[in-house]
Order: sequence, then C-alpha cells, then structure tokens
Amino acid sequence: MFAAALAVVFATSVASAALVGVTVNGVELDDTGSNGPGWTYVSPTLRLTNAGPFTISGENTTGAVRVVVAAGVTSEVTVSNLTLMVATNSTLCVFSLETNAVVSLFLAGTNTLTSGNGRAGLEVAGGRTLSITNAPGDDAGTLTASGGEGGAGIGGNNNNACGTVTINGGQIFASGRGNYGAGIGGGRNGAGGTITINGGTVTATGARHGAGIGGGYYYQGVGGTVTINGGVVTATGGRNGAGIGGGGNGQGGTVIISGGAVTAQGGTYGAGIGGGQAGAGENVTISGGVVTATGGSGGAGIGGGSYSGAGGNVTISGGTVTAIG
Repeated sequence: MFAAALAVVFATSVASAALVGVTVNGVELDDTGSNGPGWTYVSPTLRLTNAGPFTISGENTTGAVRVVVAAGVTSEVTVSNLTLMVATNSTLCVFSLETNAVVSLFLAGTNTLTSGNGRAGLEVAGGRTLSITNAPGDDAGTLTASGGEGGAGIGGNNNNACGTVTINGGQIFASGRGNYGAGIGGGRNGAGGTITINGGTVTATGARHGAGIGGGYYYQGVGGTVTINGGVVTATGGRNGAGIGGGGNGQGGTVIISGGAVTAQGGTYGAGIGGGQAGAGENVTISGGVVTATGGSGGAGIGGGSYSGAGGNVTISGGTVTAIG
C-alpha cells in the first residue's frame, strides 16, 4: 500500500512538469527546472556558466525561456533553429550577456530572437563581447534579432551603449522596434560601441531615431567605432538616424570601410554615413569596397545630418563610392 502511494505521488509530479519547447545539448527543458554540465534552467532563465559548447534549439514564444551567459564566462554557443519571443508588454530579454561575458555564437538553420520593451533582441551591452558566424557547413545560417522599445536589435538596451560585436559570417537581420534603438549598436541614449563586420550578409534597420548601425537616439547616441572589412551590408537609419553612424542628435563616431558591398541609407534627417539629425559626421575613412551612401532630407550622403550637422573628417583613398545628399 505504501509503494502504491509512492507511485501515485511520483506519477502526479511527473504529470505536473510541462516541457517549454527548448532543448540544450539535446536535453528538453521543463518548467519544474532542468540542468546539465555548465547550465541550469529555472523558469524563465537558462543560465550558461562555462565554456560549453552548448547547442540550443526549439521554440518558445511565451517568454518562458531567456538565455543568460553568466558574468565573466567565455562560452561557445550554437543556436540551431531556435525561436525565442516574449509575451506582449514584457520587459524580458531573450538572450543576454552579463558583465565581461565573451560569446562565440554559431548560426545553424533559422533563428529568431525577439525581446521586450527596453531590451535588445540579442543584448550585448558595454563590457560584453560577442562574435557571430555561421555554423560549420551551414553557410545559410540565419539570425533575426529584434529589440523592444528603446533597445537595439543587437547591442545595447535602454540607456546603454553597445559592447563589442564582430560578425564574420551568416545572414543577420537586426532591427530596433518602435523607437530609439539602433539595428546594431546602442539602445536609447546609448553609443554604438565597437562593431566589426568581416563577412556574411548583414541587414540592420534602426528604430525611429536610431541608426541602422551605430548609435541609439539622443545625445549619448554617438556612432561608436564601426569597421567593415567585407560582407554585404545594408544599413538603414530610422527617422533622424544615420544609416551608419549616429542616432538622432548623435555624432557619427568613427566609420572605417576597407572592403565589402555597403549600402547605407539615412533616415529622414540623417546622413547615409555619419551624423544623425544635428550630428556631425566626425571621422569617416574609406579605402576599399563598393559603397553607396544616401542621406535623408537635409542629410549628407557622407558627413553630417541635417540641422547644423557639420561634415567632420572624411577621407576616401580607394574603393567605389557613391554619395548622394
């Protein structure tokens, strides 16, 4: 009789566990908690605490899974046909790096990260380092990352600058939603950080007032340092933001292009490459690649945005460059 009672209790506890649709290294997560070597899941946080490697797959669109790479950890993570989204009106980030975390992210299949208000889709705030490429043998590996109001698609959250982001391969679609965040770079009132693109296909679209690649909206939204050595890059600023450079009211920062095919379209009042609305172009150097830069209404193709946006320092020593004001 005692054994029968135990069996009933066990069956009840098993029945109460619900899978959340995501696996880590082949282990299914359930809402009662899961763990494995170097990771723990206590709903909604999946915490990675060592080098891995980790492979995360599956789908959860209710905000029951958010990936956090622990502070100071250097980790290798493959996202493989992973979709993580938050519930409506959430303020959660679905994939974030804590202070001094360093992550090598590999893309396999089709992946989507959509975060809530004030958060980046893939959050790499100042003091964090992320590199992205396609998984070996998967040249078509794709990531779509969307920030909530005030957050970048990839980079900083609300009132935070972007850290260090390097893209070596894969197909990347990054966008801020609503207002203020860059596609890749700073969140609202956040600088662009250090962004380097060496390869892959990158499409970055700023939210209203954010740069495509660079700063978020407002006076701290300077472009940071954007270096493009290769790949196919399309960067479109939201209203008042540069295609590549400053967000609305933000200076252009430093933009260095030595290769690749680059198309930069400023928002309504932003430069194609350089300053956002009322922001100077600061420092733009082009030595190679095929570059087309188009400013919005009153913005330079390369240089300052409209409303007192000074041109800054522009040096062109090579490549094929078309600049349209």
